[in-house]
Amino acid sequence: DGSEYVIKTPFTPKPWTNIICPDEFGVLITQLGTGYTFYKNPALFRLTSWTQDIVKEEFGKYIYLKDVEKNNFWSVGYKPVCKVPKKYKCVHGLGYTKLFNESNKINSELTIFVPEKDNVEVQILKLKNIDTHPHELEIFTYFEWFLREVSTVGVHNEFQKLFIETDYIEKTIFAKKLNGLLNLYGFTSCSIKPESFTTDKEDFIGNYNSLKNPVAVRKGKLNNLVGRYVDPVSSFKFKIKLSAGEEKEIIFLIGVVKNRNEVKRVQQKYFNNVWKNFDETKNFWIKKFSKTKVET
Repeated sequence: DGSEYVIKTPFTPKPWTNIICPDEFGVLITQLGTGYTFYKNPALFRLTSWTQDIVKEEFGKYIYLKDVEKNNFWSVGYKPVCKVPKKYKCVHGLGYTKLFNESNKINSELTIFVPEKDNVEVQILKLKNIDTHPHELEIFTYFEWFLREVSTVGVHNEFQKLFIETDYIEKTIFAKKLNGLLNLYGFTSCSIKPESFTTDKEDFIGNYNSLKNPVAVRKGKLNNLVGRYVDPVSSFKFKIKLSAGEEKEIIFLIGVVKNRNEVKRVQQKYFNNVWKNFDETKNFWIKKFSKTKVET
C-alpha cells in the first residue's frame, strides 16, 4: 500500500534514514542500524552519541549475537561488525523501522518504534533458530551515553564525561549528567534479567580496540561496572538457548525520566503489551497522514 520503504541490502549509496518523532522524543535510524536517540531537540539534548559521517557511519545502538559453540559473532544490523549476512532487509515504515538478518542459521528481527505518549524508544528483538539442532547464543547490547547538546561534540570530551554518573537497578541502567541543562535520567531497560552488564566503554571495547571486534563479545564477559568516572556507555549481556525451530523475544527500552521510579510504569506498559502498543503507534501515524495523499 506504499506505507513502507523496503531496502534489501545494507549497501545503499549513502545512509537511508528514518526519523521517528511523534512528539518530544525521537530517534534517527539508518538501514545499517546506525543512528541516535534524542529528547525535545536533537541539537540540544541527545541521549546517545552520534557524529555525522556518511562515509564511515559508525555510531549507533547495537546488538551483537554470538554462537557460543562456533565462537562466531555478528550484529543484528550490518554495523558495526560488518559481516555480510545470508539475507538482509530494512523496512522503514510510518513511525517504525524493522531490521531483518539471517546469519549462521539464526533469523533476527529488530522492530524499533517511539510511542506517542511516552518518552521512550522501544526495541523488540525476535530470534529464531532455523537450524535442525539447538544453538546457544550470547547477546550483547551497546551504545554510548551523550546526555548533552550537540555543540559539545569533540569539545573536551573527557571533561564532559566526568559529570555523567551511571547506576544499575533491577534490569535497568541509569545515566545522569550532573551539571546538565535538563534534570533528567537517561535509562535503558530489558525485559529479561541480564547475566551481566557494564557502563564502562573500555570494559566493553577494550583498550585501543573497536566496535567491530570488542573484547567483551570475544571473551563473553562484562564486569558490572558503574559509577562517576567510567567512560559512560550501556551494555547488557544475555545467554539464551534456542532449540530447532524455537523463537524467543526480548524487549529493550531507551528513554528519559524525571524520577527513577517512573521507569517501573514504563516497563509494565511495554513489557506486558508491547505489540498492542506497536499497533497503536502505527494507527497514530496512519491517522496523521491519511488526510494527505500524493500520486505519482
